[in-house]
Amino acid sequence: FPAQTSERLQNDIRRLVRIALERGEQLRGGGPGRYWDDPPIHLLVLPELSCPRSCLPLLRSWSLKYRMCIAAGLEYEESTDCRLNEMVIFIPVTRNRAGDCRDLVTLRQRKLFPTGEEMRCAQASGLEVAPGLQQFLIEDADIAAWAVVNCYDFTCIELRDKLRGATDLLVVSSLNRDTTTFDLLSEASIRDLHSYLLLANTGSFGGSQILGPFYGEHARCLYKVQGQRLATCEVREIRIGGERGLRQAQIHVMRPGQR
Repeated sequence: FPAQTSERLQNDIRRLVRIALERGEQLRGGGPGRYWDDPPIHLLVLPELSCPRSCLPLLRSWSLKYRMCIAAGLEYEESTDCRLNEMVIFIPVTRNRAGDCRDLVTLRQRKLFPTGEEMRCAQASGLEVAPGLQQFLIEDADIAAWAVVNCYDFTCIELRDKLRGATDLLVVSSLNRDTTTFDLLSEASIRDLHSYLLLANTGSFGGSQILGPFYGEHARCLYKVQGQRLATCEVREIRIGGERGLRQAQIHVMRPGQR
């Protein structure tokens, strides 16, 4: 799990976001328009450990300019004795009823349950992996109620139980070789969580998918890719907003117990 800090990766992320915005424009069938009032993309997801921390100012500016929520898996951050694996979540909001005071809510969500491989790699470098203590549940009018989990946290039964009935969309940011296990978990999740599921895995492993809480198998699978070295950016549209009558972004904090 090397830190990804090269200039090439920063340029790749810039290119991917531009492609995503262009495809978002095509999906909504219009020109550039006023992004804040009519955003071409509501949610951008980058897989676990894929985003250099030097890209944070750029992602923040894009989120504010295009009124686009962003959930990005950040590269490792290391201090003298610990290593952090965390997501950053940018949520654009308005601070008054007129809608002309624009701001961002920034959340940092650490991985709750680091894998054995992560802990062994950190210990070999004389470091400890610092696990997270909280899970965010986000409610907003554009996307409805949603949450992001960081790869292996997807396997936590207690966390899934807390999210059951509370989310319209569960996002999984992943760096996972074992795509078969996550395929099975994804199928189970739309049944017991009763929500849409978006799994974004690295293109090196494939397995990214979007599933819906529907009965028929073909109706459930809205999008899926298999194999390796596939398309680096995909844009898909699902309609889930407005089901809870939401008006403004709200953040709820859950605290699953540690294993």
